[in-house]
Amino acid sequence: MEKLPLVQPLEGCKSENKLWNTYVDPLLDSLLSNPENGVHLRWTNLNDTEQGSERPDSVISVMMQSNWGESLGYGEVKIAEPTDHKFMLAWDLCRLGYFSKETINTTNNKSSISFQVKGHSITVYTTALSADGIYTMLKLTHIQIPQSVESLELLTTQLTLKQLLQVAYVFEKIRQQKTEEMKEFFLMKRYGPGLVQLLELISDKKDRKQPCTFHF
Repeated sequence: MEKLPLVQPLEGCKSENKLWNTYVDPLLDSLLSNPENGVHLRWTNLNDTEQGSERPDSVISVMMQSNWGESLGYGEVKIAEPTDHKFMLAWDLCRLGYFSKETINTTNNKSSISFQVKGHSITVYTTALSADGIYTMLKLTHIQIPQSVESLELLTTQLTLKQLLQVAYVFEKIRQQKTEEMKEFFLMKRYGPGLVQLLELISDKKDRKQPCTFHF
């Protein structure tokens, strides 16, 4: 956490890139990377925009020789705002579900991991193909990120340490999983619709005050 400021800045992060580089990556890289085995947590939203809806903000990738190979998980990042943009937060969650499902469909992995960042909080999810045509996305844990060195004690409570260990344990299990492509498992998979088709099913009204059953 060497990138943390000594005291909490009065002005919050104004860009997803800064939020990622200063606060999120230093914490998650130690949990969701394994360089010795070629697994790296990467920031892929280089333009800090939502352009290119087929690409997530962050990807957990496996290095195969000199190229990025299969993905083990994904992340979406949003800066904190005075009023939550529930439409964009909900759409990010939909995107994570879609990317996770596609990873299961295109690899021999039965599950994947994902995370959603809103300001200085991280919610971690796991997705698994649990039955014929049924993909289950479960909330694993919710973690608060320190905003300065002064608030580092957020990471040293017994509860937070258990949460961090839980994330590291689940990710390691996902990283090590590798099953032969069995006919029964293959037949359980379902393909489509894509993100474009999913977006067409959503109302284009983006009212920040609209009730939402999810708590972000």
